[in-house]
Amino acid sequence: MRHSRHQDEEEEEEVEHQQQQQQQEEEEKRNVQEELEQDQQRNVLRRVHDAAMWS
Repeated sequence: MRHSRHQDEEEEEEVEHQQQQQQQEEEEKRNVQEELEQDQQRNVLRRVHDAAMWS
């Protein structure tokens, strides 16, 4: 009886661990997306700046 109870607890921990991993992966994806957007903004600003310099 105790044996199966122990297994249940381990399974619950495993599920929690998987959920935490998913959250981490989603956060990392968001961070990458934000970095890409910031890079794009910088590139646009640089192009606008260069265009203004040469016009």
